[in-house]
Amino acid sequence: MADTGRIGILGHSRAGGGTIIFAAEHPEVAALVVWNGGSPPPRTIQDGAAEPTLREQKDDAG
Repeated sequence: MADTGRIGILGHSRAGGGTIIFAAEHPEVAALVVWNGGSPPPRTIQDGAAEPTLREQKDDAG
């Protein structure tokens, strides 16, 4: 059986950006390695404004 208290993920190249977002949205991820990370995923435009970054969302939450 896997030890769920020791979950880590690895992302390489462009997938590195995706793993950062995944880890930010899943608190059960205890470790993250980004190897040779690529560009971040594109920000989408909604209602004429760019979607807030994860940092902006965190700052707005308090």
